[in-house]
Amino acid sequence: MSTTKTPAPDSADERKRASNAIAARVGEKILLTLGRPSDLFEIQVKRLWDLAYRVNVFVGSSFHATIQHSYFVQTTDAGDIVTAQPPVIRVY
Repeated sequence: MSTTKTPAPDSADERKRASNAIAARVGEKILLTLGRPSDLFEIQVKRLWDLAYRVNVFVGSSFHATIQHSYFVQTTDAGDIVTAQPPVIRVY
């Protein structure tokens, strides 16, 4: 009888999943505060370093999308926004 071991999860994969989850949370928090543009195309959240992100809010269509709002955001480990430059205010 042979036994096979399940490979241990790759820590790089776990870190990537955690980073993606935080990025998604940051995008959700921005939309909750900003409001949802009627022609929202995409929210792009890019990790810059540690807990710092660039958030771009694109409006329009796939043929012509433009950045309507852009923020530099610092977060907690859980993805809660600590600071945003410029400050996020309700627009929609």
